[in-house]
Amino acid sequence: MEEIKTGIYKTVSIRLPKKELTISKKNLELEIKKIDLTIQKREKTSLNIGGFGENIERLKRMKQTAQMLIEGYVIEEIANELDLKYSTIENYIKYLGLNLNPKP
Repeated sequence: MEEIKTGIYKTVSIRLPKKELTISKKNLELEIKKIDLTIQKREKTSLNIGGFGENIERLKRMKQTAQMLIEGYVIEEIANELDLKYSTIENYIKYLGLNLNPKP
């Protein structure tokens, strides 16, 4: 796996063995804001309703993954730092709205 950055961090592009993931930095930042709002809402409701704790932690890891992508971390570094599998990170990236383009 290798990561390519185009422009000055305008687009984050991640190459995986069978596909390429790309997203603009602006869209990634918007997704981080949406996740932040969702976390805040769920933290308020989790005081009264059980079952939200696990999802909140997942959203926090997803947000941290997005921030690390913006900072220029490659998937291997993210996996080591957050102690996650590559497939989990790939699913987070898909959830964040990256476009999947088949590798030619």
